[in-house]
Amino acid sequence: MAKGLGPTLVAEFSGLPWKGAKDVPFDWATLKPTTPFGQMPLLTMDGVMVAQTLAILNHIGKAAQTEGSGRDFDVSQMLIAEAEDIYKLMQQSLPTIMAKLGSPGKGGQAEYDAFFADKLPPHLEKLGKLCDGGSHKFTSSGETVGELYLWSILHQAVLVRPSLFAAGAAEHNGGQPGALATWYASLLADKRTSKVLSGESSMGEFKQYFVAAPDEPMAEVAAGVSFDVVAREWRCKWDTADDKASLVAAQALLAEYVESIKKLKGVREVKRVVCGGCHDFKVVSAFSKDAYDETVGGLEAPFLEALGAISGITNVESQTYTFMTL
Repeated sequence: MAKGLGPTLVAEFSGLPWKGAKDVPFDWATLKPTTPFGQMPLLTMDGVMVAQTLAILNHIGKAAQTEGSGRDFDVSQMLIAEAEDIYKLMQQSLPTIMAKLGSPGKGGQAEYDAFFADKLPPHLEKLGKLCDGGSHKFTSSGETVGELYLWSILHQAVLVRPSLFAAGAAEHNGGQPGALATWYASLLADKRTSKVLSGESSMGEFKQYFVAAPDEPMAEVAAGVSFDVVAREWRCKWDTADDKASLVAAQALLAEYVESIKKLKGVREVKRVVCGGCHDFKVVSAFSKDAYDETVGGLEAPFLEALGAISGITNVESQTYTFMTL
């Protein structure tokens, strides 16, 4: 799929007659030297060869008048740009059929986890706000080139994480899926989309490009007690003096360290736990088991020292333990 799915959807939705690789076989080794940039996708229309995905999208959109006009055109172009931003994040964070996690230019397990937990959700949230809650479309037609291209990129994320919209719907309206999730489902159910995804269109079959990270092998503490995460916990007690000044100072100290912790190799997530009853303040750095670092990248010693120096903070301790999601 990669970037080929978007132009294929745009062609299928255009209403124009078109032929793809299934109906017009070609030898890439022979064709490649004649193309503008030596890469796919490629469009030939009215004797003109057009390369690069975005140029192809807009060329078809102009010919089919699916580029939108007025505000619809603006929104369509914004969605194309947003789709490109998301695709770039996917290239950096998700394995593909050609490149595993940790390959040159591609992140590891921590980046993979962060893509779904931290990087993609803000994009989905903003897209949800832009999508009209009444019509569940971005434009009046709902079929501009920008909408179709964005769908093609998000669909590839869904193939990696099928629960992306089911769990996130990223927004909720009284417990119902938000506008973005409904928009995605609507285009997924369209017969033209089904034709492309099933391989029945003139382009033929698409192979999934982005893939899920392989499950990490479990380790065991004892028979049947398995885990895949090793965590380092920093904890202390705070008091309520001066309107909980010690807790405020502890949080300010954590704010100085948290981004550095997140950047460490193998860190899956960083959690803060605060109990208003027993006055616990805890910081938990969760590592993939094979990347665990008891020193937390050398940050533990200076953090705990600074934490202990805060007036009202007591019982500064650290601990290692395992956990896993059941």
